[in-house]
Amino acid sequence: MTSASELKQRELIRSFDREHLSYTGQVPWALPGLFSFMGGIISCLPWNREDLFGILNFSLLISVWIPYFLLLPYQETAYRNQPMEKKQKIYQVLQYLPVSVKQIRIVRIQYIWNYLWKFSLVMVLLQTISSCIFARFSFVNILWVVSFSLVLPMGMGILQVLTSTRKARS
Repeated sequence: MTSASELKQRELIRSFDREHLSYTGQVPWALPGLFSFMGGIISCLPWNREDLFGILNFSLLISVWIPYFLLLPYQETAYRNQPMEKKQKIYQVLQYLPVSVKQIRIVRIQYIWNYLWKFSLVMVLLQTISSCIFARFSFVNILWVVSFSLVLPMGMGILQVLTSTRKARS
């Protein structure tokens, strides 16, 4: 059960993120959306043993790059008015807010989860429709799509969050 102070910390972090993105003008969903579109095209292909290497490599790239670009605006910022666009880690700025690193991690993982479960649902629907059209329906196809659109990207995103917040507070 989460306490009221934890919920307040999470709301404070989300508010900071909204303010930060509006100030810097970053679009956090542009590149993940591009990679998601490419993933949608790949997810329409049924599991094929002959062309396994190409599809597997492309699926691995997509499942690694989606969480990376999804979290990138929430990790580092470049202030426009500073000389030579001084870059600063977001977690260095967040250390002045009354929030814990645990709550920062939870909010970042929630961002990934909220994007990836919707992405995975669309990918499973595309795979099911294309499998029915080509009369090659198999649960292996569904398992392949879920693993490369939800499980692996979620694991990579959690790893990215944990490694990027490791030295947030000393």
